[in-house]
Amino acid sequence: MPHAFSRGTSGLVDDLEEKPSIEIVPAVAEGRADLGIVADITDLARLETHVVALDRLVIVASRAHRIAREAQVPFAEIIGEPFVGLADATLEMHLAERASRLGRQIDYRIQMRGLDNVGMLVEAGIGIAILSEVTANRLRTGARYRAALRTVGCAPPAAMHARLRCAHAAYEPACPPVDRRRGMSLAACPGTSE
Repeated sequence: MPHAFSRGTSGLVDDLEEKPSIEIVPAVAEGRADLGIVADITDLARLETHVVALDRLVIVASRAHRIAREAQVPFAEIIGEPFVGLADATLEMHLAERASRLGRQIDYRIQMRGLDNVGMLVEAGIGIAILSEVTANRLRTGARYRAALRTVGCAPPAAMHARLRCAHAAYEPACPPVDRRRGMSLAACPGTSE
């Protein structure tokens, strides 16, 4: 990631730190960080932003789950299912907000800090998870879960969210827009999976 991020921004990146979007935005706004990559579902205050990647959201279920054979399932149809989530993730807040718009709440059986733990619990049938497609693919490429998990498309309105590069307005003119290839590289890196 450091190489992909620093291409075209030479001299701008001194060190990289992985943090949730809800911590990155205030750090950039307060000048403690120059740039950040965040989910579009974060309150961006008055920061300048550029889209660097789009994430398609998918449902991760065990192969035995009733939706495992579906190509796509509407978000409204799975809200009543038990969920396994990532703790402190911006995505979980996004999903809760989407559920609230439907007058519902997501039933989190458990929220884990590690992606591997989420995979293990989904595989065990504890619940389903909604993750970005990039994150779900990372989970499913591990030998442990390849045969045990199935990804199913999540139908709108919760089906997409963007990754944004954000910067303080005073800093942004010095930073050229990130090209699509670099954005896709960033989306595949740890820290952009929330």
